[in-house]
Amino acid sequence: MPRRRDGPPAPAKKLLTRAQERHVRRLWKAGGCQQEIARAVGVTVDTLRARLRDQLADLPKRGRGGGWRPPAPDPTPDEVRKRVLEVQARWTDEVRELRWVGSSDRTRQ
Repeated sequence: MPRRRDGPPAPAKKLLTRAQERHVRRLWKAGGCQQEIARAVGVTVDTLRARLRDQLADLPKRGRGGGWRPPAPDPTPDEVRKRVLEVQARWTDEVRELRWVGSSDRTRQ
């Protein structure tokens, strides 16, 4: 058992059983998140993360986000007009009237 510099020996690693390891691999390949996998296997997330570093080190790594992406270009005036017409086409007669005249709440002020 490994020893700490000062004090009692360090606790032994809690390795996954073969059944747990198979279950983790199946869920990992299915795209499950670490919290879901840990709950399904019956270990803590910290234990799962530790096993991903040693016992399950051969599993493919996952990205940590998309990173920086350049902002989308502003729409052209023609694109804006087209989008406005698409939105207005879905308006009911009541909504169209409220947009044209305004709501009764605004007229009371």
